[in-house]
Amino acid sequence: QAYSPAAPFYFGAGLAFLAMLGMMALVRE
Repeated sequence: QAYSPAAPFYFGAGLAFLAMLGMMALVRE
């Protein structure tokens, strides 16, 4: 199977990173 088990982890980490950046931007305003 060509499905890589690490894909959901990287996707979740990227999503959390973007959310953190968004929250920091909101707080700085």
